[in-house]
Amino acid sequence: MSNVNKFQQNFRTFIFLVLSLLSGFFEIGGVLWAIREGKEVYIIIGIGLLYQLGNLVPVPIKINKVLSIIFSIISFGAGILMCIDPEKEMLIMFIMCFNACVIQHLRSLMKDKVGTTIKRVFRVLGFLIAPFFSILTCVICTALLLIVACIGQSGEKPTLVPCKVRSINVIMIFHQMHYFGYVYFMLIILNKYVTLSDNFILSVIFVIGWITYLIVPHILKGKNYVKYFICGHILLALILLGLSAFYNLKIAAILWMLTGFGGGTVFCIKKINDDFGISGKNDIILSENIGHIGGTFLGLVCYYTFNSLQAPIIFSMLCAIVAFVGMIILSLRKKANNLI
Repeated sequence: MSNVNKFQQNFRTFIFLVLSLLSGFFEIGGVLWAIREGKEVYIIIGIGLLYQLGNLVPVPIKINKVLSIIFSIISFGAGILMCIDPEKEMLIMFIMCFNACVIQHLRSLMKDKVGTTIKRVFRVLGFLIAPFFSILTCVICTALLLIVACIGQSGEKPTLVPCKVRSINVIMIFHQMHYFGYVYFMLIILNKYVTLSDNFILSVIFVIGWITYLIVPHILKGKNYVKYFICGHILLALILLGLSAFYNLKIAAILWMLTGFGGGTVFCIKKINDDFGISGKNDIILSENIGHIGGTFLGLVCYYTFNSLQAPIIFSMLCAIVAFVGMIILSLRKKANNLI
């Protein structure tokens, strides 16, 4: 490999990692900003929801360079308007959505060059710096996205990616719904009941929960993926049951950190899918995105239906139960088919 090609590859990797950092910064930073500013719950969760809607790029929606530039300009303009008039708080949701679209589009052009663990680490680092999110830093980072979009590759024409939802995709959907059903509410709970004004402490607690999530694939040995997933989600259901009953700093923080050990078994779904040959890569990605959006939306619905911060957690617990029951059924069906 020539020095020029090596430099280009390293530069692409650097840009990808920066984009991964920004993805965590925007997603959690926007939520923490809304909590800090005392916004209504529908705005706090709406920020997370609109960010997840943006993650429908590049699966099942592919955009191109022109659209990514247009989205960046719209987002940048909306940020400037918010700097001028902070009362235009609804604009932050559109900023989140458009920025997510651009980030996902740009990352998709260079995704295969970086390992899963590394990109997740940088996303978690984005969570850690999320307390520094403000309208001004949002505008600055959006300007950075605009620059990257302008110098990026042209990519393909905008299109819809054909995907299917099969049995294992349903399990993935419920797994993702369990997490997104309560994750943004978790930050509200810690802030509300812990009475911490320092968002950095909240982000540290949040990141520790992700550290436990990240180490799970590295500590589970062997190929007992079905058992790992089932046991992990039984553990999740029990932890979420406890979290719905206790609200104080120590218990809430400890239980949140422990959820990573159960949620981290999500890697088993892809391993099982590889063994069973059920779904394609895009099918899995689509099911993840459906779970992100569906979980966030239904968690918000549960909150307003029951007027309780416990409701989204109980909803998430039920999703975790459905996920492991679904895995049991899938495993039994596969065993039965092999015996026939």
